[in-house]
Amino acid sequence: MLARLRHLLRRSAAPTDDEIARELRDHIELEAEARAGEPDPRAAARRAFGNLSVTAESVHDVWHRQWVEQSVQDLRHAWRSLRRSPAYALAVGITLALGLGAATAVYSIVDGIATRPYPLLPQDQLVWIVERSPQCPTCYEGSPAALVALRQRATAISGVAAAAYWRGAFRTAGGSEMVRGFSVTANLFAVIDAPFALGHGFPEGADAPGAPGVGVLSYDFWHNRLAASPGVLDSTITLGGKPVTIVGVLAKDVIFPEAADVYLPYALGAEAATDFQSRHLLLFGRIAPGATIQAAAAEVAGVAQQLARESPRTDRTWTLVPRPARDYHTDDLKVVDTIAVAAAFLVLLAACMSAANLSLARLATRRSELALRAALGVRRWRLARHLLAESLVLALLASALGALLAHWGVSALRDMIPATFARFIPGWAHLRVDGRALVFTLAASIASTAVFALVPVFRATRVDGASVLGDDSRSSTAGVHGGRLRSVLVVLEITVALVLVTACTLLTRSVRNMIAGDPGVRRDHVLSMNLTLQSGLTDSAMRDVYRRLDAALRAEPGVRGAGVTSTLPLSNHFWGTSFEIPGRPPAPDGRPLTAIDERVSPGYADAAGMRILTGRWITAADTPDAERVVVVSKWLADQMWPGASAIGRVLVVDRLPWQIVGVAADVYQGGLDEPLHPTIYRSVFQAPYGESAIAVWTRGDPDAARDAVRRVVAGVDPDAAIGDVMSMRALESRHVSGFRMVAALVTVLASITLLIATVGLSGLVAYGVSQRSREFGIRLALGARASDILAHVAGGALRLAALGIAAGAVGALLFARLLTALLYGVGPGDPVTLAAASAALFLVVLAAALVPAFRAAGVDPASALRD
Repeated sequence: MLARLRHLLRRSAAPTDDEIARELRDHIELEAEARAGEPDPRAAARRAFGNLSVTAESVHDVWHRQWVEQSVQDLRHAWRSLRRSPAYALAVGITLALGLGAATAVYSIVDGIATRPYPLLPQDQLVWIVERSPQCPTCYEGSPAALVALRQRATAISGVAAAAYWRGAFRTAGGSEMVRGFSVTANLFAVIDAPFALGHGFPEGADAPGAPGVGVLSYDFWHNRLAASPGVLDSTITLGGKPVTIVGVLAKDVIFPEAADVYLPYALGAEAATDFQSRHLLLFGRIAPGATIQAAAAEVAGVAQQLARESPRTDRTWTLVPRPARDYHTDDLKVVDTIAVAAAFLVLLAACMSAANLSLARLATRRSELALRAALGVRRWRLARHLLAESLVLALLASALGALLAHWGVSALRDMIPATFARFIPGWAHLRVDGRALVFTLAASIASTAVFALVPVFRATRVDGASVLGDDSRSSTAGVHGGRLRSVLVVLEITVALVLVTACTLLTRSVRNMIAGDPGVRRDHVLSMNLTLQSGLTDSAMRDVYRRLDAALRAEPGVRGAGVTSTLPLSNHFWGTSFEIPGRPPAPDGRPLTAIDERVSPGYADAAGMRILTGRWITAADTPDAERVVVVSKWLADQMWPGASAIGRVLVVDRLPWQIVGVAADVYQGGLDEPLHPTIYRSVFQAPYGESAIAVWTRGDPDAARDAVRRVVAGVDPDAAIGDVMSMRALESRHVSGFRMVAALVTVLASITLLIATVGLSGLVAYGVSQRSREFGIRLALGARASDILAHVAGGALRLAALGIAAGAVGALLFARLLTALLYGVGPGDPVTLAAASAALFLVVLAAALVPAFRAAGVDPASALRD
């Protein structure tokens, strides 16, 4: 039985190559016997039968999975072929790797920030509900009344939770440290389905007024501040002077809605349903099963209309809009994402064009080989498969190097943003190379090189083999079409290079203008920090702390001035207040007058380097018992009383009158790229506030005064905590870091593209010189001068450069429009920048073209004629 089975298997097995050859010989013998009357029957039989190799291959295809064997064979052949051309393989590999790495890094960053900022959460089901009005189109925080109404009336959203910013002091054995976080409703972690490393979310009722203090820690806070202690659950820590029992630790990389240290319950009182005006909550929800965001939007809009009817004075013009949760804090980044993606696409396009150009040049030199193989019976598809295998091998090698470059690029870009700024971008902390982006860029590179690799195959296999093999001229005109295509590709590479060089020049000039501009305060020798007092202090206790702190800081050796303010300039962290001017009618649209509300100490103006234009600054005489006074910014004075003095005027703030005693120069609370805001300055002793900041003007390096300032604060109030200690220059740099990162990114991409375009043009000219060396030798032998050859070769290259620069100028002007929101002190159509970028690119291209041009001019006529 077993013997019979082996016989059947042997009979069903595919024939070997020897068996196929024997079978074909038998057929030849039979055919020869049939042609016995002819002079040479065996030769006649072979002619009638056709090419034995092709026939054997066809039979083999029928019995074997030939495509597997041939694919392996093609890959081996491709590897051997590339090893014989190391310069070509290295040039194409590096070009593709640069394009792949740059594009993958950029696409990974954009995907991590804009598309998947919360990878461990069901972010496609989460919505961020913003409340805004025509009077405040950029507002995004909601009121407690809106929270209650959404919970009760919005059925398309299965759960609505709220969060409010929180900053407090974390008491340790060595003193107090500042921590940040959110006060959240107890259902937040259930709504976002947050995973936990330890414990769980808040128990039901944890946000009820008077409930015991509990807290949830972020993974980083637990790991860095508490040494990842496994016994942290049910332990008690002191936050803001109050005991807090830890009930959970979030899983690693869980960040919501942005980086935080601690989450505390937000107590929602009985008055929340009627609190329409205090809009300070971040509202989040989860789309109900079976519902869509469109249905939720319609339902939420209806809730907003109901609130407007219930409280027309506060909500008449306000509406509620659900947005995808991934949009949180990314509005300002969308233009950056667009610029980065467009620039990365241009670099990838330039890299693919350069690789295709190199492939075309190499295949032009192999034209005779391809024609010969076609004449010997190799089918066109087999030649195409061989060239495709070469493209695949090169692309895979380039992708490996590109992945390493992408990893390095993502890490470098991630580290360019200070941690104090990156915490506001939810997806920044877990940026990494995205596999989908790598696959996309790899597929694009393979497709581009494969397409251009196949073009010469079909052209070469249509050429008569005898004419190709008999043509020993190296200046054959058969490759004219390929030469034109390569010239077009080089022009496009130069066009892309000019677009990106112009963009990086504009962004670099903009960053320099931001740094060189006047923010209205002193930036050198000033140390800044945030200060948080213990919660629950009375106004008189806060005044006492500020008074003693002000005196102790000014008495410290090496300190020239010190002061307290509610918010620091250039920090982008400020809040406003509404005010009224007696006798002025309200605005027709009902929009109230608003201004930034600064609470300052007498020494702050001197420490920060503020300029008082008219009147005076806050003094020590402005005590709680004295007349309430205020200093206003120049912007506010000019807007409210154009052409008249503001001194002596009265503002009504918090329903109390405040007399204007001074006008100060305008100060940028954000960066110079942002608009100025009207500002009022009140004495911290007349309007105390628990969260503030300190500015210290030092005689030497401000960073050297960090420990001294910490000791002073701890000596004045051990429960007070300071954080974000940095010089004013560092504070400015933190704001500019985003713009600097974009400028650096585009500069790197522009440099890569410029390198690709330069190498492409130089390679094209060098290839032309090698093909026409015989022609140049004849010209020189007939009396042409070397300078004539040099001018002829360089002139052709410069004509291509001129075409690329002309097209690039148009593209640069169009691309620059995307940069408008990021530019300061320079316009997108700045002619000086465009002219400088064009001139620089022209000089680089000229230098690249001169190297092969000098080689052409130095051709030996005798050697060329012998060749």
